[in-house]
Amino acid sequence: FISRRTSLVRMDDMSRLLDGLVTSGAPLSISVREAFESVHPGDFTSYPLDSFWKDHPVPFIESEGGGVKTISAPHMLIELLHHSEVTEGDKVLIVGAKGGYLSALISHIIGDHGDLMVIDPSAPVVEHLRFVFENHAAASDSRPPRVRKVPHLRHKPPGLSADLKRILITGAVETLPGWIERVVGGEGVVLAP
Repeated sequence: FISRRTSLVRMDDMSRLLDGLVTSGAPLSISVREAFESVHPGDFTSYPLDSFWKDHPVPFIESEGGGVKTISAPHMLIELLHHSEVTEGDKVLIVGAKGGYLSALISHIIGDHGDLMVIDPSAPVVEHLRFVFENHAAASDSRPPRVRKVPHLRHKPPGLSADLKRILITGAVETLPGWIERVVGGEGVVLAP
């Protein structure tokens, strides 16, 4: 009973949030909406979600120095997913984890026939990702994304598929590394800030 009630509360909160964003003009496709309604942000952070339901970022990890890493605000995730045009079966690389929530949304959209790798330079973030992905995969009966810690972007991560459909870079980079051109497919797209 408790988990069903919690599930209903989650659905109500998410539905209200998504309906409000659509009313404000957010480009929410059916597949992205379904992903948001299937993947709960609370599975990727232990922080309260009050700010998330108000369309603000929510922390997922705090560094020893007091810095905070966040899951992006919902409207930003919707815009990113809209412009990435990720579809079922795509091969995707995410550079910069954002707590794993974005990755779980993409994993839901691409399904079991897709391939997703997430890379991040931060050991605590990668540890967080592995933990939340394992738990989420077990709870949702899905395959977790592959996670790699990379010290830098100069070299292609091991085990990365060729012919990627999308590469999403969630943080600032001065230039794209040369290996990206070798792994993005003919119709592939790189999205970076």
